[in-house]
Amino acid sequence: MLFVFVISRRKGNNKRPSEFIVEYEIDGRYEGINILN
Repeated sequence: MLFVFVISRRKGNNKRPSEFIVEYEIDGRYEGINILN
């Protein structure tokens, strides 16, 4: 079973690109990835 959650957080300064957080759970194992664009 695969669950994927994508969360977008915007920084306080709108000039900076937003930060995307990808959280997923595979076979009861939870992991998170932060992606800075």
